[in-house]
Amino acid sequence: MDLKFIVISDDLTGANGISGFMSRFCNSIVINYDNSFINDVASLPYNCVVVNTKSRMIDGVSAKNRVNYVLGLFNNGRYRFGKRIDSALRGNIEDEILPFIEGGFIIVITDTIPEYGRYTTNGFTVINNSRDSILTRFSRVTPIIINDINKLIDIKNTTGKVFIIDSRSHDDLRKIANFITRNQNIVPVDPLYLIAYTAQQHAALIHQEQSRLIMNKVARRIAFVIGSTQEMTIKQINYAKSHGFYVIRLYDLIKTNYAVDNDWIIIYFDYVRDRGLLTQELVKYLMNFDAIVLSGGETANFIFELSGGLFIESIADIMPLIGVGIIKGGILDGKLIVTKGGFIGKEDTYVIIRDFLLGLSAKNKNR
Repeated sequence: MDLKFIVISDDLTGANGISGFMSRFCNSIVINYDNSFINDVASLPYNCVVVNTKSRMIDGVSAKNRVNYVLGLFNNGRYRFGKRIDSALRGNIEDEILPFIEGGFIIVITDTIPEYGRYTTNGFTVINNSRDSILTRFSRVTPIIINDINKLIDIKNTTGKVFIIDSRSHDDLRKIANFITRNQNIVPVDPLYLIAYTAQQHAALIHQEQSRLIMNKVARRIAFVIGSTQEMTIKQINYAKSHGFYVIRLYDLIKTNYAVDNDWIIIYFDYVRDRGLLTQELVKYLMNFDAIVLSGGETANFIFELSGGLFIESIADIMPLIGVGIIKGGILDGKLIVTKGGFIGKEDTYVIIRDFLLGLSAKNKNR
């Protein structure tokens, strides 16, 4: 089956987050760019594929080369593209957009997630009364700002290559996506909804919409592996502890020889300082759980690759940018996987994730 929509992301949590939402209307998977299995996915029954270039933390030249590599695999005129950017505008945004521009594409950016009070205005991302300039992420190209969503036609009437569009609501995002869908050479760029709505409308246009895959896994035992040290992450850990989670540092878990036996466990550490503690022994310990929740992009990718996973088959999203999938391949094959960025959510997010997974378990028992 030919692939229909390709999204390029710079980390695994973002890739899984957007793929989880896209699973509502297309059969979607997540795969790392350097996994040799990527050469076989065209023959599999998935019409949406999110490719993780693992480029958030590397230099701009290398990041650009990785995006060019992925475009070289799929840019043959049959596929539509989206480029996912970080919800905190981190990483090599311009370097990873340049390959599209050099390939003749026009870039449309908006950075709106209504559920998080996040919207785009006059080239800025606004959230919680703070403003972050999207324009400052560019130095080699000069984006054109479009303040009026009803003037999208201006994109076709200028020589510009990058446009930043004001948006506030899901209706705005769908309008922009509709315009992109009708113009093959435009690539949507955002953290989630603009890309996803474009993929949805494209799927409907070519009559390729799919029903969401049915979750048939039981999730009673859940392990959270947290490598993020963001302030919100610490609040989430403390809140979860007060709601029945067993919380332990990775270093202390290792000292117990992985003898801790709890149904809901949070294993936390500082990825930058302690990533050397991530070993096959930890992955083997995770085999005892039905679902694995990974927080922090580098942490999620490290664990996934350490397990030998080939790809993630997306089945659900719990909230914006928190996706649920099933690991395919490796020693965690068949396990549920949930990923979350360190900045995402509120204090009760881990509890919401646990209750969602337990709720899926209850629904399965009642079938």
